[in-house]
Amino acid sequence: MSFTAELVDLQLGAVALCNQGANSRADIIFTKRKEQKSMPNTFEELMKSLNAEHAKMIQDYLDGVNKKHEEALKGLQGKIDALEKSAKPAATEEPTPDVMKSLPAEVQKKFDDMQATINAMVTKQAEDLAAARFEKCKALPVEEGELKDVLKAASPAVVSILEKAAAALASSMHTPTGSDASGQMQKSGADSYYSVLEKSAKDIMAKNAGMTFEAAFTAAVEADPDTYAKYAQEV
Repeated sequence: MSFTAELVDLQLGAVALCNQGANSRADIIFTKRKEQKSMPNTFEELMKSLNAEHAKMIQDYLDGVNKKHEEALKGLQGKIDALEKSAKPAATEEPTPDVMKSLPAEVQKKFDDMQATINAMVTKQAEDLAAARFEKCKALPVEEGELKDVLKAASPAVVSILEKAAAALASSMHTPTGSDASGQMQKSGADSYYSVLEKSAKDIMAKNAGMTFEAAFTAAVEADPDTYAKYAQEV
């Protein structure tokens, strides 16, 4: 005797496969019906398809994960900001006039005295340097005051050239080549060399508005030391 039965809405806890079932005369066929609705394609659709309890459980879990990530990012950003702050040198600002006005009179006077002392030291150093340079260049045919002003602002390279020119001039003055009837040194050729340097100096002045002739002449000597040496020998 055999019969056929159809089980509908059957709920199974598990399905196990085996070599031989307990009831060898029973043949069971499983079929899966086609879903009436398609599966959700997006996360929003999936959340809507779940019941409220399950949807809340998933959402709470995702919110917790996002919160942990945000806290980790904030901590990392804090460390970066601290490193950048420690790497920057401390800003040093000079006292502004408004700050100086707010200081007590005694402090202001002390600051002014210190500033005056510093300025005096700088001025004295500049004067001493010009005097030391003048001693090596005083053979040059330039007034002492004008020559010191030039030497005070001249670069070491310019001073070196002027010292060489002065040395050549001093040497020629001690070894005269001849004199005229009045006993004055002969200057044949000196004027021509000087004219070359003078023209160069005037050209430099034309290109540099406000430049003095002395400064321009120094630049001309620096640019053409050979001509100046010949001029110095002829003086």
